[in-house]
Amino acid sequence: MYHETTTAPPPPPPPTTTTTTRKRDGCCCCFPLQAGVITICGISLAAGVISLIYLAVEYYEYLYYRGIVYTALCFAWLALIILFSVLGIFGAAQRKAGLVLAFFISNVLFTAISVAWLLYNVIVIGVNQDVLPEDYWITNIVVYSISIAVIIILWGYWLSVVFRFYKQLRAAEKMGGGGELQQVQVHTDASADANASN
Repeated sequence: MYHETTTAPPPPPPPTTTTTTRKRDGCCCCFPLQAGVITICGISLAAGVISLIYLAVEYYEYLYYRGIVYTALCFAWLALIILFSVLGIFGAAQRKAGLVLAFFISNVLFTAISVAWLLYNVIVIGVNQDVLPEDYWITNIVVYSISIAVIIILWGYWLSVVFRFYKQLRAAEKMGGGGELQQVQVHTDASADANASN
């Protein structure tokens, strides 16, 4: 008479995130997501400050050729870009989802308005090409078209990075302020392994 013995199944391997997940959660394939968002906000801040300085230097020329309303709108536009960029940097550094979302929404609007303005200029030049020098309207249409493509591609990707970081922060908040998306993923993988072993 012999007894049948059974062995317990081996414990599940420790949960890990995949390489694909880590790459998807980075910026430009090398920056951590948080550092990438801070860099994007910093670029936006630098562009706003440089443009504001240029506008201040060329203030009288803008006032003469464009009028006071257009000049005032330019100052307001740049002031908002600087404000939301500072909020974005602080929000990303302190992991404040609301501030990161504010930067994202504001820059979606800024990007849409910029593209619409460039398209408007292309249409105006195209309509008036008969009364404009040929080299002028061709050069400007090419410059505006390249600007539109760069804005859509570059800022489209950067804004997707900002939104992914916002979702990461929201996921962490739902788990009680846990932190990185990797921690959320690890928790999910661990739960799935535990259910499978049961």
